[in-house]
Amino acid sequence: MESNVMTEGRNRDGTVSEHWPVKSSTAWYVAGCLIVALAIGFFDRMIIALLIEPLTQSIQLNNQQSGLLLGAAFAVPYALAVFPIASWIDRGNRVFAVAMGIGLAGVATVLSGFISNFWELLLARSLLAVAEAALTPASMSLIGDLFAPNKRAFPTAIYGATPGITGALAFLLGGSILAMSASLVPDAQFEHWRVTFVAVGVPAVLLALVMFLTVKEPVRQHSAAQLDGQVGLFALLKFLGRHWLFFLCLYAGIALVTMCTLGLQSWLPTLLVRDHGRSVAEAGFLVGATALPASVLAILVWPKVLAVFAKRGWSNGSFIAFALAALVATAASVSSFSQQNISLVLSGFFVAQLNFASVSMLPLFIIQIFGPPDFRARLVALYVIAAILFGQALGPQLVVLFAPQAVAGSLSTGVVRMILLCGSTAFGVLVLGAWAARTMPLADKP
Repeated sequence: MESNVMTEGRNRDGTVSEHWPVKSSTAWYVAGCLIVALAIGFFDRMIIALLIEPLTQSIQLNNQQSGLLLGAAFAVPYALAVFPIASWIDRGNRVFAVAMGIGLAGVATVLSGFISNFWELLLARSLLAVAEAALTPASMSLIGDLFAPNKRAFPTAIYGATPGITGALAFLLGGSILAMSASLVPDAQFEHWRVTFVAVGVPAVLLALVMFLTVKEPVRQHSAAQLDGQVGLFALLKFLGRHWLFFLCLYAGIALVTMCTLGLQSWLPTLLVRDHGRSVAEAGFLVGATALPASVLAILVWPKVLAVFAKRGWSNGSFIAFALAALVATAASVSSFSQQNISLVLSGFFVAQLNFASVSMLPLFIIQIFGPPDFRARLVALYVIAAILFGQALGPQLVVLFAPQAVAGSLSTGVVRMILLCGSTAFGVLVLGAWAARTMPLADKP
């Protein structure tokens, strides 16, 4: 695809051009497509958390298999695919990568509705993971080219908050689809969870067609002055080595906070079913209705927090905010999830979701602020690896590991123990990262 979107954005000497050549309407249309692609992809990814209970009854899953499907079955293929894909994205057609990725993700989700055993569902989840691996690295690289540095915060915040909002909608809409499927297929020849998989997979294929037809690849920025013209793997490793403590704390913090976030989100619907006697549809509605306003509020809260820190001249403000979010979310989760009162559980989840949502926003701000444009997709890929490989693969499994076997309320205990360990460790790591960020050079500084 040839570009007609922008002809320049950053001068070849690495400085930012005085006039950003992308029309606002064009930039926001492309950003809107990227945000919708992420939303649909994350919806396809998270819907299985709502369907674990009917899947368990239908294809006889045990807790270990359920934890694998919620975690490592997606996380490991995603993590293995994302960096090679991002390396191509830093040089190739990013719009093609997003469109192809979301289209294949839709196909994988539809196929999940036709599986007959654990192994077939494992294969479908793996295909979904590889397809979605292109979305965030390509999207963050594109947003960096479409918007001037002082205009990126809001689209980045919306993009970063999309997983939290979509996760909430996955439970709300997924629960509704699951409930309506009884009337759509009254004879139960096609099980209701199968209808749900097919219904949420089709929109991804349609969006892929829209992107192929209407979105063109923009011209890239460059950072030759900063990187001496080197953009290969060796130059990236040299850059990471020069700032090793900063990036070690960043990616470790991402992994730990994501363990808390996805461990909690993955098991909360099942926890409400098993420990609080709710139906699957009720559990989906309660989780979604609690998470949705918290995730929307996060879009407003975190950019304003960063703006306050920026006015104070704190270049490490994003790291400080990230550390505070981990601390508050951990305290809210530990204090509420050990309670038997469902209102207290959901109140704690609201506070936790508001703060855990920072893991999908603040690291992207940090990479936009400190990551050179020619490395941005790969730096985002490392963020995704930390979040998915460690966060999604280990988070749901740690809940099972920490949950006492054959004990009433064991899931609640597992959630509390996992968040206490990972959340408190994340706070310490991110405080150290905030210290390292004080001397980190800014990517957009001439």
